Amino acid sequence: VIREASPQNFEGEHSLEGSIYVALLDTDVMIDILHGHPPALEWFVTLAEALDFPVLLQWSLIEGCSTKAEMQALKGYLQPFQIHWPASDDFERSFRVFTEKRLSHNLGLMDSLIGSTAIGSDSVLCTFNVRHMSVMSGLVTEQPCERQI
Repeated sequence: VIREASPQNFEGEHSLEGSIYVALLDTDVMIDILHGHPPALEWFVTLAEALDFPVLLQWSLIEGCSTKAEMQALKGYLQPFQIHWPASDDFERSFRVFTEKRLSHNLGLMDSLIGSTAIGSDSVLCTFNVRHMSVMSGLVTEQPCERQI
């Protein structure tokens, strides 16, 4: 999604007002969309452009499939979306942050990789884990809607 940044979208040190940004979708938001949770679906369908996905999101979702039919359906659903692959700098950043924050902040491997991919592609990460992901310096996050629990 390419959207114009506004002051209410971001807090803290990020000053993106008036600039254009690309949004990457985190796994937790995509799971709510796939489960048909109304707030996530309402947010998702209002977007003028398709969101971009880190390839790691695809891996996580495929890992959750229990049948070949589920996997084929998921691959078909995700096929139209732009995929972001981590660059070597993203892996280096992820490793550095993961080793620094794993024990002190319980940062997960996949979170560090997805966050590093967003940083490396100058993208905003749409996630429900805004507070959890805040340990990654330089990562801009946005919570797309209220979490359906």
